[in-house]
Amino acid sequence: MDAMGSPRERSVDAFRAFAILTVVVGHWLAFALSVEDGRLVGRNLLEIWAVAPWLTWYFQVMPVFFIVGGYAGAASWGNREPDTTAAAWIGLRLWRLLVPSLLLLASATAVAVVASATGDPGPTFDLALSVVGLPLWFLAVYVVVVACTPWLVAAEQRWGLGVPLALAGLVVVADVLGNHVQVPLVGWSTFASFWLAAFAAGVCWRQGSLPTGPRVGVGLAVLGGTALALLVAFGPYPVSMLAAAGERVQNNGPPSVALMALATTQLGLVLLLRPVVDRWSHHPVIWKGVVAVNLTAMSIYLWHMVAGLGASALFWAAGLVEAAPTLSTSWWLLRPLWYVTCALLLWGLVRVVRGVEWRRPVLGERRAPGPVLGVGVLLCSAGMVQLTVTGLSSGPVGVPVVGLAGFVVGLLAVRSGAGIVGSVPLLRRRATIAS
Repeated sequence: MDAMGSPRERSVDAFRAFAILTVVVGHWLAFALSVEDGRLVGRNLLEIWAVAPWLTWYFQVMPVFFIVGGYAGAASWGNREPDTTAAAWIGLRLWRLLVPSLLLLASATAVAVVASATGDPGPTFDLALSVVGLPLWFLAVYVVVVACTPWLVAAEQRWGLGVPLALAGLVVVADVLGNHVQVPLVGWSTFASFWLAAFAAGVCWRQGSLPTGPRVGVGLAVLGGTALALLVAFGPYPVSMLAAAGERVQNNGPPSVALMALATTQLGLVLLLRPVVDRWSHHPVIWKGVVAVNLTAMSIYLWHMVAGLGASALFWAAGLVEAAPTLSTSWWLLRPLWYVTCALLLWGLVRVVRGVEWRRPVLGERRAPGPVLGVGVLLCSAGMVQLTVTGLSSGPVGVPVVGLAGFVVGLLAVRSGAGIVGSVPLLRRRATIAS
């Protein structure tokens, strides 16, 4: 049951947990370490292993997260208390995303200040902090999309499946103009239209305008998979659904029609596997794991790269980096130990930071005018974009002042616009997954 007592779609929670853990495993796999001139150097496995780009067809699961996010957002909006305004709902929804992000940024800033005060930390340190900030790109998009939920639900009630289809059409148009006609900058608009389309598909799923039968699932999976194969084989689109070094066309920066084909495939598979996953989720042990991941999803996502950096330092200190060159037999044999080390470090980090995520915001009676919330959302997003692009160690005293200021001011505006006056602990024994 959800907060309002209606039947809960457990498969949505399971798919969300799957997406988060897949991202974590994929990022840990991408760590390619070596020792050069006595110092630890990190590279991306995508750049040095020919098989890695093909693996992104599995590990690029952010469309799944947006699809189930749309479902969960529509469910939460539909189950809200009658007197809850859109501004209050949006603020409450975003608070669980933004406050844990603030903890990560504050921690990284403190480390950067100390490192700068003790001398020039060097390029390895800068690379490490840029890795820490890597997860922020997703949140920069997601907070804006989540803030659009009430209007996407209203649009679905009027136009149904026409909403995600129209957004998908904008992706095609922008992709053609940007990648084929070479119109400057227009391709970057797909950062909005693509992720809104994935989210809107989830809204349609929840609202019932998206058919969910097995034939629909098979049809979407086959259609998307066939289109993806043709686009990669005969189009200018690279195999990698993430970064593709040296390629003029990228599939994820900005999103391309090839990534949209992958998202269509994933939507089909989600609908096809939904009954099976729902049955599995009713097993007590599996459901307990799903609940555990969802209750700490932001902590897991935000801190998993820190765990990877910690494991890198331990492997380097133990001499395992030099003893097992990347992709060598010994490197593969050490992969289980690598994952166990990363997982243990992440478990420890999550136990320390999860208290920030396990707090429920409290609303007051007064809130700032509506536009304040909108400005806050945009400032938070712009701040995270800046921090992702420039890194967390740039700027005066090694601190990215502009990006941090934008995020903090935006967070305060969201708080004021939603009317949040404080927070209370979310008791673990009563905790439920946010719907």
